[in-house]
Amino acid sequence: MAAFRTGILLRSLILILLSLSFAPLLFVDFSANRANAGINLWVSNGLEGKVIYAIAIDPSRPPTLYAGLRDGVSKSLDGGLSWQSSGSGLPQATVWALAIDYSNPGTLYAGTDEGIFKSTNGGSSWVGASNGLGAIRVMGVCT
Repeated sequence: MAAFRTGILLRSLILILLSLSFAPLLFVDFSANRANAGINLWVSNGLEGKVIYAIAIDPSRPPTLYAGLRDGVSKSLDGGLSWQSSGSGLPQATVWALAIDYSNPGTLYAGTDEGIFKSTNGGSSWVGASNGLGAIRVMGVCT
């Protein structure tokens, strides 16, 4: 019984920490070619000077990453080595949350300062999807 309670407590704590975490994400490379004398180093793979609020990984193509930034979404096709701004139709607003439709990974949702936006072509273009919500800050989306 104690193990069951501990499991629930741990899951609750993780959810609370995840929901409260608005700090920028950092990438860590633990590969052998980046380690120095057994000490792992922090590395940056692009997006220098940007604050990353959300990240999503394409489940069908794991090297494809999406990053929610203060001014939109950036996309990487090579595991974060290079990044490009993703698509038209998305306002120049902070993207607080990203979600990928696992049954159709080309469909993404972005929670922004101006509502929810949807892309059906891997982030090439975006349309508003906040029907009835208006221009509100959306800090969490899921599929």
